[in-house]
Amino acid sequence: MPPFHSIFNQNEKEPPKYPMACGMPILPLRASAQRGPAPVNAIEQDIVDEAINYYRANVLFRNFDLKGAADKVLIYLTLFITQALQRARPTKQECANTWSSLAIESFVLPGDGSFALAGYITAPAQQRELDTIRLYLQQLRAEVCVRLLEKIYPAPVPASPTSSAQVTFPDFRVSHPSKWWLQFAKHRFLNKAL
Repeated sequence: MPPFHSIFNQNEKEPPKYPMACGMPILPLRASAQRGPAPVNAIEQDIVDEAINYYRANVLFRNFDLKGAADKVLIYLTLFITQALQRARPTKQECANTWSSLAIESFVLPGDGSFALAGYITAPAQQRELDTIRLYLQQLRAEVCVRLLEKIYPAPVPASPTSSAQVTFPDFRVSHPSKWWLQFAKHRFLNKAL
């Protein structure tokens, strides 16, 4: 089974549909937790949704052939989701605090010597492009953290009416992250880490 690719990929012969920075398209988001260069549109699924939905399948691959420029964003977000899952905390509130600081902390940018995706994403040609890619990646990271939190810590199931003779057990899904997500944090997508 091949890895999932982005639906935002377009034919390379056509002119770019979205503005580019460092060879990555600045794709629209359906909502945004932070300001940035990505426009907010009323679309059904954006690149952040794709990255979260395809994460568990794509993270298992050691190779990923690019089908278009949007796949570069998908690769970056897959690596960031792995980094976020490795920092997951026992409660939703602790995790929200940890991930909000993870989203805005300084991170390696394209063009730096230690950038993990140097073979995929080109170095910025000028300072303006560097500022744009920094803001865009920061916006994506913040949006991933907000949306991933809802997937990792599912809403509690309403308790059914019980009689006094039945024993009630605590709902561990409220206080613990989903093991069905955290198990994938051990895998190294493309043998790389951010």
